[in-house]
Amino acid sequence: MNFDKAAESVTSNSKCDTQQPQAAPGKRLQPPSAASKVMGAVTRRASDWLRGVRRAPAAFTWLGAVSLTRLVLIFGSESFDNRLLLGASTNLDNRARQPVRALAASPFFVTGNRYYLVFAATCLIFLAPLERRIDSRRWLVGAVFGHVGTSLLVAVGLALIAPGSGGAGTIDVGPSYAARFLVALYVCLLRGRTRRAGAAVLVTLSILQLVLGRSYTDWGHLLAVMLGLALGPVLLSGNRPQGSHGFRPARGRKDEVAVGIVFGRRTGISGLKRPLAT
Repeated sequence: MNFDKAAESVTSNSKCDTQQPQAAPGKRLQPPSAASKVMGAVTRRASDWLRGVRRAPAAFTWLGAVSLTRLVLIFGSESFDNRLLLGASTNLDNRARQPVRALAASPFFVTGNRYYLVFAATCLIFLAPLERRIDSRRWLVGAVFGHVGTSLLVAVGLALIAPGSGGAGTIDVGPSYAARFLVALYVCLLRGRTRRAGAAVLVTLSILQLVLGRSYTDWGHLLAVMLGLALGPVLLSGNRPQGSHGFRPARGRKDEVAVGIVFGRRTGISGLKRPLAT
């Protein structure tokens, strides 16, 4: 009996010894490969980018519409492009005959690739972070007021000072009036020396552009900046700046701005400590 039990124990131990080497490789954890690390990083960046787009729907919708019309102009014929741009232009004739259509269509067209790249960079760096900061409703109010208000002021100035300019053959389209007004609102959210320096840079650049270009569009750019800086405190009355040198992030929140979305880093420019007053 003892001999049989000893033989059974030896047999069972030998089975365990023979089975253990086969199960061990399946249980061993393999280190992640370089390809899986890269895919994980790309997935995280894409998730951050999509989250940033969802938090600034108006800015990215505007950018998407301008991108679409830019593609139409690139692949369209020259005669088709001219007819389309003349129909959307905010020249004096269109403002007199079809003001709503001209004012509504104009900010969705750009006339060159360079202007498109400038507008896209402005959306990513300034307009999208501004919308996350002040909410879409006030952002849209600022965009509409900046575009319509500046366009009407330019039209009045042309009618009084240079009634012969800005006629039927003039192509005057672009999102620059609304964009500059919103950038001025962005500067109004800063505080102290940062705010004063930003306002000085905006005004100086607009004056230099006016001196070099001397067109009524350049006057409109300066007017849009001045309107944004003057009316910004009123429009943003329920949104106080944080910190003494710009924005300060809220604790426990991870708010991304456009710069962080582009370069894959998180910053605290758009952080809020309390809900916005509506």
